[in-house]
Amino acid sequence: LSSNQEVAPEKRIRLLVLNACESAALAEKFHRGLPEQLLKGIDFVIGHGIDVKDAYAHGFSAELFTNLGRGFSLKTSFSNAQNQSAQRHKLGYQLFGHQLDASKFFLTPGTVASVAEPIKRVLYGVIKADVRAFQPRVAALRKLREWLEGGATPEGDATPMRMLVHALGGFGKTTLAKMFAAQMSTQGLRDVVLFLTLSDGSCVEEYVKVAKTLGAAEGVEKLNEKDLRAHVHGLLASAEWKGKWLVVLDDLPNPRDKSAKWIVEEFPFDSGNTLVTSRWPDWGEEGSSRYWAGLELDGMTLEEACLWVVARVGEGTDVPRRWAGDQEGVRKLVQNLGLLPLAIEQAAAYANQYDTMSPARYLEEQAKSSSANRDDWEQRELRSGEYPWTFVQVISMTCEKLKEIHEKATKKANGKDSGGAIGLLKKMSYLHKDGIPEQFFTDAEWVHIGVLKKYSLVHSALGGVRVHAMTQGVVRELPGLEKSEGHALRGVLTKLHAEIEKFDYDLPKTYGGGRVCVPHVKAAVRHDGLLIRHDGPTFTNAERKDKHMIAHVCNLTGMFLNRVVGSGQDALELFEQGRDLRVQVYGKDHLSVAGMCNNMAAVYDQQGKYEKAKALYQTSFTIFQNVHGPWPPCTPGHEHVASVYTNVAGIHRAQGNYEKALELFNKGLDILLELHGQHHPSVAIVYNGIAGVYEAQGKMEDALDLYQQILAIVETKYGPEHPDVAAAFNSIGGVYLYQSEHEMALEQFEKCLAIDIKALG
Repeated sequence: LSSNQEVAPEKRIRLLVLNACESAALAEKFHRGLPEQLLKGIDFVIGHGIDVKDAYAHGFSAELFTNLGRGFSLKTSFSNAQNQSAQRHKLGYQLFGHQLDASKFFLTPGTVASVAEPIKRVLYGVIKADVRAFQPRVAALRKLREWLEGGATPEGDATPMRMLVHALGGFGKTTLAKMFAAQMSTQGLRDVVLFLTLSDGSCVEEYVKVAKTLGAAEGVEKLNEKDLRAHVHGLLASAEWKGKWLVVLDDLPNPRDKSAKWIVEEFPFDSGNTLVTSRWPDWGEEGSSRYWAGLELDGMTLEEACLWVVARVGEGTDVPRRWAGDQEGVRKLVQNLGLLPLAIEQAAAYANQYDTMSPARYLEEQAKSSSANRDDWEQRELRSGEYPWTFVQVISMTCEKLKEIHEKATKKANGKDSGGAIGLLKKMSYLHKDGIPEQFFTDAEWVHIGVLKKYSLVHSALGGVRVHAMTQGVVRELPGLEKSEGHALRGVLTKLHAEIEKFDYDLPKTYGGGRVCVPHVKAAVRHDGLLIRHDGPTFTNAERKDKHMIAHVCNLTGMFLNRVVGSGQDALELFEQGRDLRVQVYGKDHLSVAGMCNNMAAVYDQQGKYEKAKALYQTSFTIFQNVHGPWPPCTPGHEHVASVYTNVAGIHRAQGNYEKALELFNKGLDILLELHGQHHPSVAIVYNGIAGVYEAQGKMEDALDLYQQILAIVETKYGPEHPDVAAAFNSIGGVYLYQSEHEMALEQFEKCLAIDIKALG
């Protein structure tokens, strides 16, 4: 190329790919700044304008050359290769050509540049209109595309050939799969794209059509089912089609079901890419989990749902315009429907039947329907084949069916109520909808979980089970289960009580269990009224026990939220609920009520709401004083009084009321000295508070004296390497630093640092 001779056509470089960071400038030079004779030797150059990660560079090259090898033009191949990259990498790639049209540039075997023959494309089960049928699912489509394009994983393993899209019924698995299949066919990423609906395991009708589409011989429709399956599977595994197809197996039943046995045993999964949609997560383990990639769908985002429902309402009327103009109404509608694609689709379909329908009107109709007789829904479905038009109806009918199964089982067991699947679902309706952990269920309940999965009422989540909030609402209101409400909630709270009691503030390893319990406690305690169904002044022993348990759960969870999570406001709500329950059971002057008031005051103190904190501390002080009586002499119970003195003293110190703070600190100190003597850790805590006041007043010598007493106490009690010893050294060093005694301060800080390094690393 560097010579001045004319480059022979067969020696010309048709395409030069500079697939590296900042290579676009060099690529451009080939077509703008190099000698004319050199330009004649290179037709096209590709470069990248910014930094590019190796994974995206590899993916771009693979996509580019794969498309060229399949007969696409350079322009189309370059575009498809760009689209497989992340947005910033996509924008970085640039194509330069020397007076040539990239749309007319092809590479085919045995030629340098020619127009390729069109490749045979096969599309079955979807139409091109499905390309935009489910536009908002951008993230899900991107994941599916990344799977189909394959390549090696970061660990060096091959990308699985199988993909499971799993979700509850109504989450849009089928629509998403149709859109993906249509896109992959339109963009030419697979030569054969087949969409097969096999929800009942039957395949004869679908397979006859597929066989003919793939070029089967005449008479294929006369084959028996087994031979027909073998014939179609043979075509997919043939040299002509192997590796060129994407097959969607939509809405598959449980792989353990008899109807699905042939799919498990016969389908040629490894001859191409197979996308399975199913309510059953078990497919992801079929053969081996390493054979499968997975995508679990959840409800849409609020923005996606609003866009979709407006796009789905009727054409040729003023309905779309009216709905698009009512943004607030649409938001309320989709939120009410739980952001579920099926529910939104049904709302749009119903609106299409009535030109006057609005989002608000639909919600009104749904509310009426929710209170209607469910037997009427079933009869209407039997009479006309009409599908229930709200998702709530679908859930309600399924729950009614489970209730009938449960009632028959109870009758068969001579009235003994085992709870059954519907009973378990009732318990789950009082928990948080997401991630109900495995340890919440007994072995017997896991059998019922399988039944609930079969009916798409729950599905698997990381480390547990998930149930949709709409399902929870329906099952809580399901008629005929009122007697089980208290039993179900009591069982939930008993389990939560046992789990949250494992939390220990001094053992960080228990924090994980506390975090798991928190959302479920907050959900369950909202329904505490179900356990006490009267407003009278007295309670049964069972009711007292229930209320005490709920209050204790609220208190433990509130302490965890405040001390570990740092969520004081959430803790405050639980403390208030626990206090109110204890007042109902024990009266307003009980010690347990004082304890809850103390916890609430501590939160307000942290939030800087000092007056509220002081009022609550005063309430607890009055209760402690009335219960334990005057002092001296002091009893162990008076330590609670001392704690109130020191807590309120801390508030006065924060407000700058130093004399009042010292007065209260000393009152608390007097009680503790009488109870424990001067060498007790609780005495050291009060010394620390008083020393803080002295520092604020500038009395540094008095503060130093107290910090040294604290050091002596904690060293004697805990040893020389305890964190409290390090804190004492740090406080002493702070005083020396204030007094400009830098050498002394440095010595104390170094001692503190040595302890912390040994403890924390």
